[in-house]
Amino acid sequence: MSKRTLLALAFAVLSCIVQGRTKEVWVIDPGHGGHDTGCETATHREKDITLSLAKEVGKLIKKEISGVRVVYTREKDVYPTLQERCQLANSRGATMFLSIHVNDAPNPFANGTETYFGTNVPLSGTQAGKSELLALLLQRSYLNHGRGTSRGVKQRAMYVCENTNMPSVLTEVGFLSNIEEEQFMTSKAGQQTLARAIVDALKQWREKTKSGSVSRSELRQLRFLYFDPKTAPGQQTTDIVEGSDTEELADNNTMNNSQSKVQEVQKVQEVQEVQGVQEGQKVQEVQEVQGVQEVQEVQGVQEVQGVQEVQGGQKVQGGQKSTTMDNGQLTMDNSKRATDNVPVQKPYFAIQIFSVGAQLKTTDPRLRGLQEIRFVEAAGRYKVIHGHFADYATARSRLEEIRKQFPDAFIVAFSGEQQISTAEAIQTLRTTRE
Repeated sequence: MSKRTLLALAFAVLSCIVQGRTKEVWVIDPGHGGHDTGCETATHREKDITLSLAKEVGKLIKKEISGVRVVYTREKDVYPTLQERCQLANSRGATMFLSIHVNDAPNPFANGTETYFGTNVPLSGTQAGKSELLALLLQRSYLNHGRGTSRGVKQRAMYVCENTNMPSVLTEVGFLSNIEEEQFMTSKAGQQTLARAIVDALKQWREKTKSGSVSRSELRQLRFLYFDPKTAPGQQTTDIVEGSDTEELADNNTMNNSQSKVQEVQKVQEVQEVQGVQEGQKVQEVQEVQGVQEVQEVQGVQEVQGVQEVQGGQKVQGGQKSTTMDNGQLTMDNSKRATDNVPVQKPYFAIQIFSVGAQLKTTDPRLRGLQEIRFVEAAGRYKVIHGHFADYATARSRLEEIRKQFPDAFIVAFSGEQQISTAEAIQTLRTTRE
C-alpha cells in the first residue's frame, strides 16, 4: 500500500471521528421499563409501547436528519431511574431530550395527545422558549397527522424536564385506557404515524432554532393556536387529569394553566367547543340564562347534514346514516326525507354523551343504563346523543344527572337538521319568545 493511500485512509478515519464528535446528540427516553410497567391492559403495557415507538422515532431521525446522533436512555426492557436518565443526557451534552409516554385515566373515553415542558426553563437568552416551542410543534404535528384530539401543552414540574440541561419535553401519545387508542398505538401503522408526527415536529424545531434563538412572535402565534386543547371536526376531547405518570412529577405542586378556557364564573359555566374551525378564527360568545353563564369558543359550526328528530328522539330521518335506540334496542334507518319542504323547527337542546369511531352494539357495556339515545354519524364518527329538551335550563338539570355516570358529557343544540351552537339556540328561543 502506497504512502499516499495510507495518508488518504488516515484522513478519512480522522474525518469520521471529528464528524462523529461534532454531531449534536438527541436523547430519546422510552418511559418506564423493567419492573415499572407503566399503565397496562390485559394485553399491552406502556413500557413496551414506549420502547417500540422510541426506536421507530430514532430510526427515522437517523435516516432523515443529518448531523444528529440518537442516544436512548434504554434500548431493552430495563429500568433506568429518572436521575440516571437525566444524568445520561447531561453527560452526553445533549441538545434535545424527548421522553415518550402513554396516558391512562379512569374514564375509558379519555383520548388525545398532550405534551409537557418543565417549569425550570430559562426566561431569557438563546435557550428561552425552546422547550415550549418543541411542545407546541409536537401538538400541531399530531393534529396534522390525523390525531383528532389535542389536549394541549402543559407546563409542569416533571422530573426529567426539571433536571436536564437542554430543551426537554415529555409527550403522551394517547390513552391506553381507551380501546380505540390502544389498538392504534399498538399497531404497526399507528406507531409509524406517531413516529412520523414526532420526527416532523423535530425537523421543524431544529429549523426554527438553528439561528440560536426562538422567534417570540412565532411562539405567541403557536401558543394561540395549540397551547390549549384543540379538537378536530368530528372529534371529542375530555377533561381528564393526567393518569399513570404522576411519578414523573418533580414535586406535588403543579402549575395552573394560565390560558385555560375553563373558569369559575359565579354559579355555573358551561364550556363547549363547537367543531369545524379554521385556525385562528376564534369568537367568544357569552349568554346568561337563568343564572347560568355559558362561555363558548365558537370555532365555526359543524353542520350535521340530514338529521331530524321526530317526537322526542324516537326516530332520526334524513340523508345520512343514523341509528336510534329505545330501551336498549338499536335499529338502522337509511330513509330519505318525506318531503323537500320540511318546516323549520325550533331549536332544541340535547346531551352528547361521547363519540366513537365505530358503530356500537346493543351489548356494549358503555351503553348500560342509557335510554332515549340516538346515534348521529358525522365526520366518520358516531355521536351518542341523549334527549330532546325545549329549554336550556331543563337540559342543564338533566346534564347534572348524566354526569354522575358520564362526567364528560356536555350540552349540544340542534335546529331542524343542523347542529348549531348552544348560544345561537338560546338567542333564537329568546327572540321567538319576545
